[in-house]
Amino acid sequence: AGQAAGASTAANFVLATPMALALSLLFMKQGHYDAAGIALSLLSGAAASAGAYVLWYTLLPSLGSITASTLQLSVPCLAMLGGVVFLDESLTVRTIFSALAVLTGIVMVTREKSPRQSMTKAREP
Repeated sequence: AGQAAGASTAANFVLATPMALALSLLFMKQGHYDAAGIALSLLSGAAASAGAYVLWYTLLPSLGSITASTLQLSVPCLAMLGGVVFLDESLTVRTIFSALAVLTGIVMVTREKSPRQSMTKAREP
């Protein structure tokens, strides 16, 4: 299932590329555009997306559906961390507490025992 999902995702990226390019040209403002800069940004974006999807589809079979869907909520926290580390974005009290709230919720959901485990222990003498 992972290979089929990866191939489907790759096909979707290929299909979305013409629309993304057309919209970029439509909304592009006057400015200086360097071919090397455009190529590097496309390459880094494609490589980062491809790497993330390969990792996700590799891990997905070993995760339960609730765990998998809950872990997706960490993406904004990871993006915020990437912005701080790689783009020198500011880290504010608000963003720290927001990330802590999200991560605490993720831990609560993923660490919670399943109802079946709780009921089994409750019935034991």
